[in-house]
Amino acid sequence: MKSRKLQCRPIRFLLFSMAFVLFSASLSFAGGIKGVPSDSVCHWARDYIYTAYESGLVKGFPDGGFHPGETVNGQDLNIMSERFELPLTFEGEVTRADLMQFGYALCEGKAAQSPEAAAEYLCEKGVIVDPCTEGSFTRAEMLKVIMNSTGSDIAAMPSVSEVELNVPYVSQLVPYGAVVGCEPTSLYMGLLYKNAFSQSDVSLKTFLDAMPKAATNPAKGFVGSPYAADKTKKTRTTIFPEPLARYANAYYPHVYDVSGYDCRQLKNELRLGNPVVVYLTMNWERPFYRKYKVDGVENVRMLSNNHVVLLTGYKPGYYKITDPYSKTGQRLEYWKEAAVFEPIYYERRCAIAVR
Repeated sequence: MKSRKLQCRPIRFLLFSMAFVLFSASLSFAGGIKGVPSDSVCHWARDYIYTAYESGLVKGFPDGGFHPGETVNGQDLNIMSERFELPLTFEGEVTRADLMQFGYALCEGKAAQSPEAAAEYLCEKGVIVDPCTEGSFTRAEMLKVIMNSTGSDIAAMPSVSEVELNVPYVSQLVPYGAVVGCEPTSLYMGLLYKNAFSQSDVSLKTFLDAMPKAATNPAKGFVGSPYAADKTKKTRTTIFPEPLARYANAYYPHVYDVSGYDCRQLKNELRLGNPVVVYLTMNWERPFYRKYKVDGVENVRMLSNNHVVLLTGYKPGYYKITDPYSKTGQRLEYWKEAAVFEPIYYERRCAIAVR
């Protein structure tokens, strides 16, 4: 095909904004970059989404996300087509062939002779790189086509140097006295943050009491009672991440055992608005180990001075800790030096992400 100079119509900012307002709902920030949806910070279309938000062109959903991977339907595309005053109407399920026609019409103000011709045109112009006209497409893909077709200057999303999540606070001690219930209480706060349930629907005591139990093996369930420490030191009163995450999935399906994560990966979870349960030590002391009898096996070495908290933010040189061990019931939250946090976390690398 002989190359030719192609011109696009200038973007209509008002119509673009109105279209996406109808296409979505107001944004509620839940972590990551201020004013940018939490589910887009690590997405491939992050720069497009960032530019659209910075320009005030798009808004997200009440849960704080843009839902970039959500499939676009015919109603969505018709709203966009109408607001851009395009001579296109889409019925039933929409496919990438419809997206190609939509992108072509944004540039030329009319429909292409065929989806294939539209795809060839958009590839030649640099709007897209894949001319495929089959299958569905997502909100992120549609945004990319809109912004490329209208000649928008795409700004790179800045790196995230600070994240702070404002999670609901619950003490493990007041009023229930769960002196060794730091693991489930930390996870409970993360679930409240994600609106998995309300405290009136599922109390902390209900959550603790329904937790799987085990006689001696924390890889199978909580050993002993979260309300009483084993003063004989014969059992290790704790529960490991895998059974605790599996239990939480009964309330909320997006709880994951991410044990093994390094601190960079923990920060990535926080960027996405996901609090992380991390296994550390009591009072940030040096890790201390004892030997326990587990499922009949003698001398199993496990950390004795265990304490678990909810990781809810970071900034240069520090991590934000939401600590359930409040003796007054008041919020216990503070910034801890990375030089202290990281060596203790790396001792075991045990963690649970609530996404």
